Amino acid sequence: QYWRARTAPEGISEVPIPAGVSESPLRIASSDPSAAQAIFTDAFCEELVAWWKDTNGPIRGSVHGTKIYLLVGKVDIQADASISTKPAVVERLTMRLARPLWRTLRLSELVTNK
Repeated sequence: QYWRARTAPEGISEVPIPAGVSESPLRIASSDPSAAQAIFTDAFCEELVAWWKDTNGPIRGSVHGTKIYLLVGKVDIQADASISTKPAVVERLTMRLARPLWRTLRLSELVTNK
């Protein structure tokens, strides 16, 4: 249902995924298939699938022209005024904050440093 709704608008079509991630549930649709194929290289798709496996939740994305939009589910970042200063708790919170940022920077690097 979700996929049909995303590819139904005029001008949006599915783009073949790289062979290295063909066993994953990754699907790509774009208004500009050549731009999508330039972005979704083997390395980019492998990193995206690794992120998906790490979060164990949905990752939705779309390419419009030369822009990519990603929505990552199950990124759990919680803190409140009573946060512990125990090293293990601080480390866990730091990793929850840093991991999505690191993955985003890694994907950006794969697109810009081809």
